[in-house]
Amino acid sequence: TVDPARLQAFYNSLPPATIRTFRPFGDSATLERCRQVIAENLADPRNRYDLIAQQGTEPVGWAYLADLTKTQPYLGIVVAEPVRRKGLGKALMAMLLGWARFQHLPAVYLMVVQDNEPAINLYRSLGFEVYDEEFDEIDQLSYFHMVVKFDQP
Repeated sequence: TVDPARLQAFYNSLPPATIRTFRPFGDSATLERCRQVIAENLADPRNRYDLIAQQGTEPVGWAYLADLTKTQPYLGIVVAEPVRRKGLGKALMAMLLGWARFQHLPAVYLMVVQDNEPAINLYRSLGFEVYDEEFDEIDQLSYFHMVVKFDQP
């Protein structure tokens, strides 16, 4: 498992523009919330599945599926700027989606800022499709809602 203090440091080191759109903790992460995320991965029934990519002992990427016990589990992902566009995001996404299929989830949902073309292209390459869009009055950004549906046996 990842050290909660390292996860906290990783999240809090992300640029404000990244945190603004990848915001599982809001503006900053607390050590207690990071511990809670790790505990939720060990709970039964499991409500989330997190993957942390590390260089040595330092996190450089984080992807998760949350709300696994609800009807619309959702995905979040962030990769540190120095290692972006090198395949890490795609690898994390492929692992998450593989796990989701193995768990027989019918679909996975996400939101993405409409001007984030690299992310949208990645999501589309993995089978995600836009099903809705919204303008967030709080952060003043336009978002796509996307979904990938899995064939059930």
